[in-house]
Amino acid sequence: MVPPEPERFYSCVVNLIDIAGDASGELAELGLTGLSTDLIETAKGFLSGYNKNGLIQMFIEKGHAECWTKVNERNDKFFLENADRLFGTIKGFDLNLFQDVFCKDPQTGKFLLSEELIDDVWLNLDSMIKISINYIHNMRGPGQVPQNGVMVSCYYNIFCKEVDLAAHAAIWKMELNFTR
Repeated sequence: MVPPEPERFYSCVVNLIDIAGDASGELAELGLTGLSTDLIETAKGFLSGYNKNGLIQMFIEKGHAECWTKVNERNDKFFLENADRLFGTIKGFDLNLFQDVFCKDPQTGKFLLSEELIDDVWLNLDSMIKISINYIHNMRGPGQVPQNGVMVSCYYNIFCKEVDLAAHAAIWKMELNFTR
């Protein structure tokens, strides 16, 4: 059985924190400072007690309008400068993991970290967005009703009405299922 969206989303967040730890390790090997191991563990501990529905809903609220498209475009500069727009803050806890991950050499403009690590961040963000799209879809209560002899897809609930779900699903090449 597939875990609910908030659980899967939380798992991706923990993966991102682990990746931030790996990024800090790679930076340390280069003689640069990054996030401390203590901060990584504190973040995990803090988030483990956070309401998982609240976490995914904050991600949706903060990121759907502009950030999700930037992830799809792989716009690292945007995240380096605007990470708070994707994650915001949780009671003052800064979730800007991207400052380490997307560090570039000021002279060459190339990433300091391995391509594999950066790809892992993008893949996790992709998953978080797709999980969020499914979460919104399911919370809206998809179904079908007969209209002029034809079954028409509809939603039975209003949830995150400001999110253009059809547009996001198209960008992420997702098919939203209205039949159960």
